[in-house]
Amino acid sequence: MSSSIIDIKAIKLIIWDLDDTLWNGTLSEGEVNMPPSHISLVNNITDSGVINSICSKNNEAEVVRELEKLGIAEHFVFKSINWDSKGRRVQQIVTDMSLRNVNVLFVDDNISNLKEVEFCNPGIMIATPQLIPNLIDFFNQCQKKDIEHKRLKQYKILEQKRNESTSYISNEEFLRSCNITLQINHNCKDQAYRLHELSLRTNQLNFTKKRLNFEEFTKILDQCECGYITVQDRFGDYGIVGFYAINKTNELEHFFFSCRTIGQGIEQYVYWKLGFPALNIIGEVASSLDNKTKPNWIAESNHITQTPDSQCSDNILCDPIFLFKGPCDMSSMVGYLQLGNNVKTEFTFTDDLGRSIENHNHSAHIFGLKTFSEEQLKTLQSECFFINQDNFNSDIFNHNYKIIFLSTLIEGNYGLYRRKGSNEIVAYGHYDYPLTDTNYWDMYINQTIPTYNYTITLEDLKLFATKYEYVGRTNPDNYLQFIDFLLSNTNCDTTICFILGSEIAYENEIESTYYDRAEYHKKLNSKIKNYSTTNSRIKYIELTKYIKSQSDFTNNINHFKPSVYYAFSKDVLTMINNLNCEADLPTSNYKRYFYKRYLQPIRARIPQPIINALKPLYRFIIKHK
Repeated sequence: MSSSIIDIKAIKLIIWDLDDTLWNGTLSEGEVNMPPSHISLVNNITDSGVINSICSKNNEAEVVRELEKLGIAEHFVFKSINWDSKGRRVQQIVTDMSLRNVNVLFVDDNISNLKEVEFCNPGIMIATPQLIPNLIDFFNQCQKKDIEHKRLKQYKILEQKRNESTSYISNEEFLRSCNITLQINHNCKDQAYRLHELSLRTNQLNFTKKRLNFEEFTKILDQCECGYITVQDRFGDYGIVGFYAINKTNELEHFFFSCRTIGQGIEQYVYWKLGFPALNIIGEVASSLDNKTKPNWIAESNHITQTPDSQCSDNILCDPIFLFKGPCDMSSMVGYLQLGNNVKTEFTFTDDLGRSIENHNHSAHIFGLKTFSEEQLKTLQSECFFINQDNFNSDIFNHNYKIIFLSTLIEGNYGLYRRKGSNEIVAYGHYDYPLTDTNYWDMYINQTIPTYNYTITLEDLKLFATKYEYVGRTNPDNYLQFIDFLLSNTNCDTTICFILGSEIAYENEIESTYYDRAEYHKKLNSKIKNYSTTNSRIKYIELTKYIKSQSDFTNNINHFKPSVYYAFSKDVLTMINNLNCEADLPTSNYKRYFYKRYLQPIRARIPQPIINALKPLYRFIIKHK
């Protein structure tokens, strides 16, 4: 039974008690026995990129001997093994590893220890050994994204540095001995996915805390002076550890660093190097900056000896296997995920004319990707003021995704227009204010009706009205035909997960277009849910389940408080895990492929000592591949 709310997916570190917790028995009183399932759990946790540590009341030498006998000693870092109380010891482990309490789980059979640790470390997750079966189930299914244990190696480097630092008179003297070398690299587009993922994941050294979707982030790379930072020292290569973006007014739009650099002065050196530009610091940061200091223990190099991020454990570059396609409901949720380069996003964006382009995620436009010729697309672009060259750009049919997450919220909003004399359908604006109805033209021109950051002229409306006729909005029955179309034109192994809009009405709606939206969602959602019972490739996630009260909305039925998007993201991760997508990651990374193809299928069936004996052979094969 856990003693606090446990979010296993948020865990970065598990700190274990040993006696009657990780193993059976008390070491100081005699022999102990560790169940094979617990040994496998420790291995699976490490392979998944989560770190194991120990806080135990025991004799350290005896514990190390026992762990070596079990073949798992190498999986633990920052061990605290003595007879002192555990609250401050756990606090020291978390501090030394530069982690946050909310990402740490402490497991102990003694309730008094759990409460003491919880008191000294507010926000930490605590649990009794009764949670272990849940951990076993989760990490058995979890994506094994760090089979080379790069993340563990990074923390071993950090542990070595911590241990060495105690022999120096001052911290600055120790930092000088580290031979820290920093590079500022400007080929940011080559590392766009990695940098975007880092922007979403960093907290403690994120000075600007701007969580953009991928399209918005890549625009920053075009609009600002940008650079990413790589660091090496005598202990190893840390890969990409930071990023900055300076706008035209010499203000930092982004300034963030990995927590692995805490205490090294990296962020202060870069700030000095940039000439102390304007910086609006948002929220709490684990390091302070000043406008005069240059950390003189850091050297700068223009020579990169390894591929950037070659030693970084947080991400392995591969083709995306998840597509998230939709408006703000989707982009707000994705900010809570940490799926790295496995993700491709297609969200609302602003084009060069300042138009907010959202209709590219409407079913009518997705249908057009496959059915419109190049000539038809050019005609639509010339006749429709709301269509640009990117309206029909998408990778939804060009890649074998494992899961496509597709929002339906846009379907109840947009009006549909058929090009006269054809079957070509386009979508734009509020369905209850038809563009072809002259009664609304003044409202569009004066922007009484929202025009998505574009100034509509009378000429725009006249041209459109002569070429197109209004046909309403998406009919829930017709949407089932669109689902058939998706299934026929995507890989037979691709799961399509629809995001279903709220069936609870927002009571303070201002715009009339939203007045009937809850009822519309009920009809469309019902059709999709019934369809899913006939085809296993169709899944859905209901936003309704996260809405507990009116306070969960912001300004309309489609916009929610962060707590809703956070709960939404947790169910997305659950679906990814339930579908076991990690079993078929792209094989471009040969080390990962070899492990999954040859070792992982048999690993669960043979004793751990044999697995340990096979590791040198595995390393030899991938080295000489």
